[in-house]
Amino acid sequence: MAAGWGRRIVAALLLFCAGLAAPAWAARPLSKAERQLVGTWQDDKDPQNIIRFLPNHRVQIYVPKKTGEYMQVHWMPGTWRLFRGRVLKMKLTITTDKGVIEVRHTTFHITFVRKRMVVRLNGKVIGRQHRLSRAQLQKYLW
Repeated sequence: MAAGWGRRIVAALLLFCAGLAAPAWAARPLSKAERQLVGTWQDDKDPQNIIRFLPNHRVQIYVPKKTGEYMQVHWMPGTWRLFRGRVLKMKLTITTDKGVIEVRHTTFHITFVRKRMVVRLNGKVIGRQHRLSRAQLQKYLW
């Protein structure tokens, strides 16, 4: 049991240190497309699919209650960067049930249509998202 706590402490310290070392590109002013992306988004078909893009180029993906309780986490942290206003690259940090931290890099193509965001992976639409207000978000949080 003590070894499990040790791994959790190390994982928490690594996540804390990763948050301190912001990349140089995170300090520059946001572009128009980046400002459009910043906020909390929810998938039109899957209300549990919630993602929050922060202005400091951090991203948080909501973890639904059942999975989150098992993993002991509410949000999966990561970073984001937008290229040419349409190519979204994210680096997600995932802590598994064994305390192992995995880093996954993912690239999406996004477009904004009216007030919605369309997300594509390898040319296929994988999601249509709408903005979620803070009040609306509260009913999904656990």
